[in-house]
Amino acid sequence: MPWKAKRQIGLTSEICLFTRVAVAKAKSVVANPDEPATPFGVCGYAKWAMLTLHALHIELGKSYRVAVDLPSEMPGV
Repeated sequence: MPWKAKRQIGLTSEICLFTRVAVAKAKSVVANPDEPATPFGVCGYAKWAMLTLHALHIELGKSYRVAVDLPSEMPGV
C-alpha cells in the first residue's frame, strides 16, 4: 500500500506541474492573459483556461469532464 500512496502523490505532482506549465504557456499566447479563468457574469472560461483544459485532456487521455474537474481538486493551481 505505501508504494501506491507514493505513486499517487508523484502522479498528482506531475499533473500539478504540467498544469502550471500549460497555464503559463497558454497565457503567453492569448490576447488577455490577465482575464480571470471564469469571468464574472460570463458563461464559459477564459481562452487561456480553455487551452489549459484542452492540454490536460490530451496529456491525460481523459474526457473533458474529467479534465475540468482536475484543477478544482488541486490546491494551489
